[in-house]
Amino acid sequence: MVGGTLVVNMFINFWLTIPTLVLIVVHVIIFRMAMPTIRAAKRLEMIAGSPILSHLDTTVNGLSTIRAFQRGRHFEQNFWDILNRHTSTCFLNFCAIRWMNIAIDSSCALYVCIIIILLVKSDFSRQGGSNIGLAISMTLILNRNVQSVVRCCIDTASYMCQVWQIIAVERLLEYADLPDKEAQDPPEPPPQGWPDQGAVEFRHVYLRYKPEDEPVLKDVCLRFRPGEKVNPRHSLSHICNIGVVGRTGAGKSSLIASLFRLAEPTGKVVIDGVATSDVGLKQLRRSISIIPQTPFLFTTSLRQNLDLFGDHDDKILWDVLQEVQLKSLVSGLAGGLDFEIPEGGGSLSLGQRQLVCLARALLRRNRLLVLDEATANLDSQTDSLIQKTIRDKFASCTVLTIAHRLQTIMDSDRILVMSDGKVAQFDTPTALLDDEAGPFAQMVRDNGPSMARQLALTARKAAMKRQNAVDARHPSIDEERPLAEDDPCTKL
Repeated sequence: MVGGTLVVNMFINFWLTIPTLVLIVVHVIIFRMAMPTIRAAKRLEMIAGSPILSHLDTTVNGLSTIRAFQRGRHFEQNFWDILNRHTSTCFLNFCAIRWMNIAIDSSCALYVCIIIILLVKSDFSRQGGSNIGLAISMTLILNRNVQSVVRCCIDTASYMCQVWQIIAVERLLEYADLPDKEAQDPPEPPPQGWPDQGAVEFRHVYLRYKPEDEPVLKDVCLRFRPGEKVNPRHSLSHICNIGVVGRTGAGKSSLIASLFRLAEPTGKVVIDGVATSDVGLKQLRRSISIIPQTPFLFTTSLRQNLDLFGDHDDKILWDVLQEVQLKSLVSGLAGGLDFEIPEGGGSLSLGQRQLVCLARALLRRNRLLVLDEATANLDSQTDSLIQKTIRDKFASCTVLTIAHRLQTIMDSDRILVMSDGKVAQFDTPTALLDDEAGPFAQMVRDNGPSMARQLALTARKAAMKRQNAVDARHPSIDEERPLAEDDPCTKL
């Protein structure tokens, strides 16, 4: 409509092109002047609106506590303060939009006056009364149409500036142009069934998260033996359980990051004789199971949370749920395996969410399992269930446990003590306790005399249990394999 009006006016009288071009330039200037202010005001409005929703949600969820402590008047006053701030930003946005509308209306009114004056003073006989009438009538409705056009542009830009939208759009544009910094898949895939044992070696591994930063792992050289059969005659299995402890910032999580190649390490991390740098990232990360400290569930069906890629049929999924004692719970849910998990898994308790993560790891049947203090926030019954399931279902596997509590790893086969990104100690729990000057013994003593005695007792009982298994078979599971002279881990 606006374009047609301008073209008609210029066709009737060519000299009307000059005020038309001036009008377009003026509107562009007005738009460029108003848009930054309107965008900023809209952003402030949306930012000030978020605390209202947050305050209401907090108040409703904690209503019983607020009433118990008689703090209702305080929360009511806070609500009015937040609402006043939001209202002031709304008024600012409203004023900015009205200023733009007044400027557009004034420029359009001036344009209409100029057009009418030029047409009236022109030669009627040459222009024709009908053409002049058409030009004037089209010009009179130009004011409303131009304002609508500019308002559409303003609304589109301002709506994109809402906090939850502008952040999403900016992130989409940013992530769409991110360079692919992760290594590409090598041309040669690993052997079929890799890894089949679960042996892990770190050979002079250094890790930096940024090239200019100091390394968080410094010359880490380790060997984790695979899980072994304790007594093949009786089909007794043994999990090679490695506990990893250390102070905050010692490098425990960085050890896992280097294993999953979340950041590319220097040196070599070898799993079953194959360097992880020679394996594609997808293949590597699908070959290692992990149960995090905070269970994570996708906002989708329970079936997809267990088997995201659809590799298993329903029978296997139900068998896995039975193994983690969730079958009865899932059977009672609406839809069973197709039950929709809400955001954050809110319909399930923390222990149930952790059991779902355990079932997800069971489906993979990998030879290498990483536990990042998976039972730190669980009750003792769920903790015992998870530990029992790991021992029963991850037979002949290598389990790497990142521990923040010493109780979790005192019965491990070996304990790795990290300090300042380096390997401080690596031995059996009893051997580390016997070294009273070592950092591990100091960490045990820091828990107090009573807890230190309990931790030592747990370690001795686990050692006796392993010794009984040793007496029942040959060779010894605790016997260290001899290292070659040129092995980089000989020093350990």
